[in-house]
Amino acid sequence: MFDKASPSQADSGGLLSLPSIQHLAAPHRKLRK
Repeated sequence: MFDKASPSQADSGGLLSLPSIQHLAAPHRKLRK
């Protein structure tokens, strides 16, 4: 996956994939628990 390897890829998948999932999973997990 894109582990902040390139600025383009990080902005296309890394920044949108990692933070998005983490931000959505953090509150969801806390609410589900």
